[in-house]
Amino acid sequence: MGGHFITREEIEKRAPLVTSDLLRRLQGFKIVDSMGVAVAVSTRGPKPRLAGIRNAAEPFVNCVLRVGLDGFLSSALTINSIPPGDIHGIEIYTGAANMPPEFAGARPDVWCGLIMIWTR
Repeated sequence: MGGHFITREEIEKRAPLVTSDLLRRLQGFKIVDSMGVAVAVSTRGPKPRLAGIRNAAEPFVNCVLRVGLDGFLSSALTINSIPPGDIHGIEIYTGAANMPPEFAGARPDVWCGLIMIWTR
C-alpha cells in the first residue's frame, strides 16, 4: 500500500504545536482553514459528482480527506482533535488506490483520501 506514514520518532523530532503542523509538508493535499478548523483538502480537484446530479448553488465542492482514530472513521473528528503528544503514528492516504481495503469499503468519499491517527 502506498501512503505517507509519520512515526512517533518523527513527531518527537519535529515537536509540533498542533497535529496539522505534521501534515503541511506532505504532497497530495493541503491544510486549509475552514471556519477555524484545520482540514486537509485534496489537491486532486473537486469531489466527483454522480452522473446527472448537479446542484447549481454548489458548483464546486472541495474534496476533504476523512479523519479516523485508531482504525475507526468519525465524521466529528478533526485533524487537531488529538494533541501530537497523544499520537503514536499517522497514516495518510490521498486516494482509494493506495488505501487499505479495511478503510476504503464502499464509502462515497473514499476518492478524497484518509488521515488515520493512531494513539499511544
